[in-house]
Amino acid sequence: MSWLKSLTTLWERQLKGAEKTKKRRFGDSADRIWGFLGKSFSQLHMGNDYDDGEPRAFHDADGPRHKVRRNLAAEYVALIMPYVFPEVPRRLAKPRRPELPPELRQLFNPSAILKAGLPLPMAEQLGSYMLSFYLDFTPGQYHLAKEIRRGLPESLVKGMQVVWHAIHEDGSGIMPVIQHDSIDGLLVDPDSQTMREAAWVSRKRRASAWRLEELYGVPAKLIRARYASHLAQATWGDKHAEDSEDDQQGDIVEYFEVYSRIGLGMQLPTATEELLEQRATLEDIKNAFLVIVPGMDYPLNLAPEKLDVEGVESEIRARLDWPIPLYENYDPWPCTILGYYPHSDDPWYQSPLKGSLPLLVFLDHAWSFLLGRVRATSRDIIIVCDALELEIQDALESGVDQEIITASLETMQDLSKLIHVVQFPELNSEFFNVIDRAEQRFERASGMTPLMHGESSFQMRSAEEARIREGHVTSRPEDMRGCVNAFMSEIAAKEGIITRLYVPPPFHLFGEPMPDGGQPDMSTPLSLFWGALLNTDDPVIAAGEFDYTVEAGVGNRKNRENLSAAITQLSQSLTPVLIQERQQTGNEEPLNAMIHMFGEAMEVPVEKLMLPPLQIQALPPPAPDEQGAPV
Repeated sequence: MSWLKSLTTLWERQLKGAEKTKKRRFGDSADRIWGFLGKSFSQLHMGNDYDDGEPRAFHDADGPRHKVRRNLAAEYVALIMPYVFPEVPRRLAKPRRPELPPELRQLFNPSAILKAGLPLPMAEQLGSYMLSFYLDFTPGQYHLAKEIRRGLPESLVKGMQVVWHAIHEDGSGIMPVIQHDSIDGLLVDPDSQTMREAAWVSRKRRASAWRLEELYGVPAKLIRARYASHLAQATWGDKHAEDSEDDQQGDIVEYFEVYSRIGLGMQLPTATEELLEQRATLEDIKNAFLVIVPGMDYPLNLAPEKLDVEGVESEIRARLDWPIPLYENYDPWPCTILGYYPHSDDPWYQSPLKGSLPLLVFLDHAWSFLLGRVRATSRDIIIVCDALELEIQDALESGVDQEIITASLETMQDLSKLIHVVQFPELNSEFFNVIDRAEQRFERASGMTPLMHGESSFQMRSAEEARIREGHVTSRPEDMRGCVNAFMSEIAAKEGIITRLYVPPPFHLFGEPMPDGGQPDMSTPLSLFWGALLNTDDPVIAAGEFDYTVEAGVGNRKNRENLSAAITQLSQSLTPVLIQERQQTGNEEPLNAMIHMFGEAMEVPVEKLMLPPLQIQALPPPAPDEQGAPV
């Protein structure tokens, strides 16, 4: 198994190269801007040496000195996040196959196009309903909105956010979930221009050695742990375990999960002869999953002692399978990325604040300088003659208000000559003008205009002018929200694929009893059709039959206001007609539909306002005439 060491070395080189490329293209600017978010405020004080819990500057004779930050990055996140943060949307699964026009549909025999005993269009509609129903259920179970919100500050500041897809099992059964992770942990093939075309992606992770032993069966003592947990530090001291040869000093492992679409990497120019010898048996593997721990001689999922079995080739292939085979999807990776401003020649997105980074730096330094000048120019230096009585000097130094002291007549007469106060020049008002201009330029560069704060320095003359101004002000946040909606649709698409591959019929959701043996039968029709229409073990079929979207967020403030205004205008002309229609025909459905639309726009319950069917009394039959015929 010496080729396993060559395999690990090959991928360690790829990972290091990807880290360098990412740092140059994305990491340097992203980390610099992320530092402005104010995750730590220790740098606000000059001097880093602490004593009794406070910076040394507080104990200096000349008093405290502060390095002030404007912290506009945090203000940007707080302002923009409500615009782009989505409420949990309604997910829709639609058949990907376009519907045939009627003239072509007549050419086919409907009885010959059956799937699960149903005509194909009906089967697709039922499958669409069941998938939409299930994908609307799962977000509330694993708190999708919370996972998305955790990463939004990172996407707004650094420019990218990533979630990873996984399978979770609990009391609700097996279901697809997403897990937020920092974009810092994502590595991409450095030679790719887009994520879709990348040869591989990797996720950097940390876990306890005992957890990896549970997952991959490699004894914890054999796994090279580079970091010490908080418990280990408390037990063994604060010694850092990185690069330590003492196994007892580290219990946290840093490792990489590699998802490769070029197999084991035998095509790479750095592949060794030992690795190339495996071509005859493993070269046909196109999609491979590897768990690389830097410093170990083999991937964790290919431990030599686990491969010492009969049929070693089939065992290797099974261990190299992706945990979730999404590679047949248009977006093949087990992660979904949110970004707002893409580059044309690499997969990394640009931070929305990158263009205003010079202004961020300047404003922090300018405010620090300005408030430092406030401290300097607010001082008073009192010069006293050495002949001044000590009691007067002590009173000047004490600072006690309305303190009464006595002095001789000679001192009182010459007091103006004995005391002189040095006052510093006032602040130059140009400081404030420069800072105001710089903040205005930052607002334009970032989109944080005063109107977004609800401020306005002018009177709007009409509602139409207000609507136009709001459209201009919110155009950038609305564009970013569109990116978030697309991000949510991509998440729904991958969860739909995972659902079709792994989720058995959810009897409990359909309200159907679990049959003996767990196999659906005709007494459980929805579960029966779930198994016939949706469940598959073929990744191509799972990825190819449905499109997944999310409805435009009615909860979005702007969408809700537009919908409310449109319904109000529509009801003014339609409501009298609908009332007259109900009185004449007894059909209350159009009027109830109008009430339902009002409820959706206003986000209020309207069920009790729905009109019942109109009871129209039948006219009595006409009375017969003298000959017995009805009149």
